[in-house]
Amino acid sequence: MLVVTTDSIPGKTITEVKGFVQGSTVEACW
Repeated sequence: MLVVTTDSIPGKTITEVKGFVQGSTVEACW
């Protein structure tokens, strides 16, 4: 769901989205 939400946001590059998703995933797991 988070990935879909970030992809829906315009003006975000793939790198920024991936970095945001990876960072959020790590925080969520820990």
